[in-house]
Amino acid sequence: MSENKFTCRWACLGLTAIAENFIADLLLERPEDDPIAHELVAFSTTDSKERATTWLIDHEVPNASKVALYTEEMLAKGAFDIVYVPTPHPLHFYMCGSLSRIRGVSWWKASNIE
Repeated sequence: MSENKFTCRWACLGLTAIAENFIADLLLERPEDDPIAHELVAFSTTDSKERATTWLIDHEVPNASKVALYTEEMLAKGAFDIVYVPTPHPLHFYMCGSLSRIRGVSWWKASNIE
């Protein structure tokens, strides 16, 4: 099955405490026959790239040196399939709206599901 495996390329907007948990779970080892692999390919932070690099290494992110680090331009320039938005709640709408305007993608808010 590995030749048909799809790799989902993730981006993350911020070095938050919840991101630590989410990224750790996202990158857990999966069964070999799982049809989807997950890879963190981009990280955006308002902090320094040095802090982000240290964060990736400290959290044992596979291929940490290959993760693209951005300060502001990730939404416009990053090569990813999914963006994880671990920002405080008041920023979710702004970040998702920015993603929609910049990349022309749809988004939805989980709390709108009934």
